[in-house]
Amino acid sequence: MAVCLGGIIVGLALMFTEEKFFEVAAAVVAAHLPVMIIEGIVTALCVAFLKKVQPSMLPGHSPREVS
Repeated sequence: MAVCLGGIIVGLALMFTEEKFFEVAAAVVAAHLPVMIIEGIVTALCVAFLKKVQPSMLPGHSPREVS
């Protein structure tokens, strides 16, 4: 989300300066798309790894009682 919001904010800032910057604003947002996809994949892999090896680190985990 951070990359997405950063790209959108930069794009909006460029878009509202002058009309000729609209293409640059679109290019900035488009350039952030691959980074957003990679960030999502890495985050999903990290969560899956933590769920497997240390689920107590994730929110919503209820600890099991050990007998």
